[in-house]
Order: sequence, then C-alpha cells, then structure tokens
Amino acid sequence: MMHMVRTEIPLVEIKELGRILITRSKTIAIAESVTSGYIQAWISSADKATSFFQGGITVYNNSQKFKHLGIDPIKADKVNGVSAKIAEKMAMAAATNFGADYGCAITGYAAPDQELDIDQPYAWLAICTPDQVILHKRLKGSEGEFHEVQQGYARQAIDLLLKTII
Repeated sequence: MMHMVRTEIPLVEIKELGRILITRSKTIAIAESVTSGYIQAWISSADKATSFFQGGITVYNNSQKFKHLGIDPIKADKVNGVSAKIAEKMAMAAATNFGADYGCAITGYAAPDQELDIDQPYAWLAICTPDQVILHKRLKGSEGEFHEVQQGYARQAIDLLLKTII
C-alpha cells in the first residue's frame, strides 16, 4: 500500500501576500531550485495572481542557474550551487528577468548528502529588488521525506515573504 502525504498549502498566508502586493501595486517573481516549483505553484493559486505574480523559473542544477540566471558557474561549483550569495543572485535575476518589484529565490538540500558532508538539510532563501538584497536567511530542513522537506521550505518562504514585504 502506498503512503500518501496530504500537502497543506498555506492558503491564508498566500491570500494575504497577494492582497498586500496588489494594494501596493507591486509584483514578484520566483527562482527555485530545491523546492522544484512549489512556491510558484502555491503563489499562482491565489486569487488575482496575474495582478502580482510575474512568473518564475525552476533551475535544478548549476548549468541551468548559469544559463537562465547568470550565476557564475565557477563560484557555483565551489559551493555546489548553495549559498547566500547564490540565492541573492538568483532572486535579483528573477526580479530583473521578469520585470518584478521583488524577487525571491531558494537553493539548498532536501536530504542529507554524505559525499558533501551534509548531515542536516538546509537551504538559503533570498528576497531582493532588482538591485538590492532585502533579506537572506538560512532555513533548516524539516524531518521527513524529500517532498515534505521541499514543502517545508516553501512554507517558510511564504512566511518570510509576508514578514519581509509587510
């Protein structure tokens, strides 16, 4: 028998984020790696999302981070594409590429990796304007299956967006 995990989408928070952005006539774009599109999917489910959500991109490896977001491949390879600076550059590129007032980006690990000496999953989240970092924060991965960790990061991202943009 297959075990199904029910995803609780933070609908109240997403609705509030959308309301704030619409009220202020601001827009947002998302660049994701570790969360594989969860943040984009959740934000796009909000009422009137087309009024504030410019779009997003999922880049799951360093070559795609370079190709689509201009991330320096040499610097990215040194940190396996996971650092505060990488998240910041991803967020700025998302805001710039999509013509948004804010960019939010996340990159990290959803599972331990013995080869990289990663015992506890973590991710870096950044929220930026096209030319200024507003926030970068290291997020702790939750316990659970890969997709549960990804969803946990996405929930943290929505919460931090709300706190930062307010």
